[in-house]
Amino acid sequence: MVPLLRTEANDVTLTVWLVSEQMLTRNHRMQYKKLHDKLYEIWDRYENEDEYTTSSQAT
Repeated sequence: MVPLLRTEANDVTLTVWLVSEQMLTRNHRMQYKKLHDKLYEIWDRYENEDEYTTSSQAT
């Protein structure tokens, strides 16, 4: 009986770890998406500002 309980406990520990890792992966994915969104937003503003200053200098 004890070996069976130990095997079951190991399985539960592994399952908890895998679920935890998936959550961690999802969390990282969301964080990187937010970071990339922010970087693209800043880059777009930079490019738009550059176009604005270039067109202002031409006049």
